[in-house]
Amino acid sequence: MELIDQHQELLDEVHLIKSKLKPLNLSSDILDKIQYLNSKETYDIAFIGEFSSGKSSIINAILKKDILPTDLNPSTAKITYISYSDEPKIVISYYDDSQKTVEYSDDYIKSLSAQNHELLNDISYIEVFYPFELLKNNIRFIDTPGTNDTDLSRIEITYQILPNVDLIIYTTIYPVTANNLSVFNEHVLGNYFSKTFIVLNKIDLLPDYKLLEEEIIELFTKDQSIAINNVYGISAIDYLEGIFDNDESLIEKSNFISFSESLFEFLKSTEKYSIQNHRFLTLLSEAKRQLKDIVSLKIESLSLPEDIFQQRNDEIKSKLDLYQKNADKMIEDVESEFDRLFNKVNISLDKLISEIIQSIDMIFSSQNIDINLVQKQIELDVRKKFEFWNDRNKNLISNYIESIYKEINARLGEAKLQMKAALAVVSNNQLSSFAMQNSHASANVPTLDEKKSGLMLSFASVGGYALMASAGLALAPAAILIMPIGTYFLHKQKLLQAAAIKDDVINKIQIASIDFKKEIISNLSSSKDNIIHHIKERLHNYIDEITKQLKIVEHDRKKMQEEIDSQIVELNDLLSLL
Repeated sequence: MELIDQHQELLDEVHLIKSKLKPLNLSSDILDKIQYLNSKETYDIAFIGEFSSGKSSIINAILKKDILPTDLNPSTAKITYISYSDEPKIVISYYDDSQKTVEYSDDYIKSLSAQNHELLNDISYIEVFYPFELLKNNIRFIDTPGTNDTDLSRIEITYQILPNVDLIIYTTIYPVTANNLSVFNEHVLGNYFSKTFIVLNKIDLLPDYKLLEEEIIELFTKDQSIAINNVYGISAIDYLEGIFDNDESLIEKSNFISFSESLFEFLKSTEKYSIQNHRFLTLLSEAKRQLKDIVSLKIESLSLPEDIFQQRNDEIKSKLDLYQKNADKMIEDVESEFDRLFNKVNISLDKLISEIIQSIDMIFSSQNIDINLVQKQIELDVRKKFEFWNDRNKNLISNYIESIYKEINARLGEAKLQMKAALAVVSNNQLSSFAMQNSHASANVPTLDEKKSGLMLSFASVGGYALMASAGLALAPAAILIMPIGTYFLHKQKLLQAAAIKDDVINKIQIASIDFKKEIISNLSSSKDNIIHHIKERLHNYIDEITKQLKIVEHDRKKMQEEIDSQIVELNDLLSLL
């Protein structure tokens, strides 16, 4: 069968099922999504990754134009769409549904960075129109806020658009963080993207990125059915500099052309339509699976005698209430575990700051102190201590957070399986035997305390600073400590004696350490927020949908007793399609 015929057959099936849902007061967000994805005019490519992973730089490099703001700190605060137009312009859409069109300017776009809070407060999203040849055939790039942004509302913006895009360029740097993998599993694989370009950016900072490719592929494919054959190691910055400076050696060193040519070839091929069809089929299968549970529940509930229905309905409500409490308990456990983690991190950071202050004191205690070299000595010492702690402990917190993810996923899977078993008692379908066979699938999963006690002990004994792997902070936190020192020496070095300078420098470090610690805890909090979001998505939504359908069934039984037989016939007709 031709690709276009397969596509039309799939859409016809979606339309048929939806036509039978509406009279029965049923709906499916997934079927709505398939129809939306099919109807939209643009082929949307979203660039996803943690902040400072270089998403905006990669877009700039692909388009060979430095248009989007880039920074070590979060720079993309709003979804930014980049589309083709003969007439360059920028369209700003506001939350009140108004729009403003301004003349295209690189400087104006860069002024809309995450640091410009006042200007961004009322903006919903930004559209950039420019005559980029690559985007001519309705291809649209989407730049997104970082998935570990400290502003949860900005992360939410990214998650909301992902189900409605056609292709994802997933950007990471080394080391790959636990949060990074979690976002990939939940929001890329969870939205049924079978084709994803994974880009390892900033290879200019790595001694030999080729040695890391196999490790990264294994991380992204571990326990997953997706096949990833290639990770594109690139340096977007080197490529841009090479283009602008006409430096062929820098362009070659960046390895960017290998990635861009693969992307261009994919966009020109029919493979993108085949991938889209595969995703639609997967979505349709998931929609039918979900609807089958709900429809079977409604059929049996409408068919039961009133007394038996009330008894089973009360039992299910009781179980759903219990599952809701279990979900809330999971969230409490996550909060508690992260509180423990934050406490240990704060203790270790206090130790780090104390060691830095002791080292500064020793520098100034030297009899042969050269006041002109003190600043460099202090900065070098801060960086060395920072890097030593990172190298020694970078996997500890990452493993700790990963163990929380795995524990919660196991508990979510078990809770959902038990819910299905409870529903099967009412609907008398084949799910019962499956649920009984698998009801203890997660019984041997260690508890949070059992799994993490060793990790926490190691973390406490080392006192380590292991946040690079879990939060992707690069060297930004060290800069928080170093910058006030540089500013101080710039203005005060020649005015004071060594003793006075020492006291002032230590005071600056102590003040800066407050923001230093806040920055780190804030980044760790994004992992906690992601886990809680995951619980709500996986369990709360499922419980809410079942509860909603039970209420509809109760209403139907009271209001339309005489029509129950005809509804059962219609529902069985629908069930035969699923």
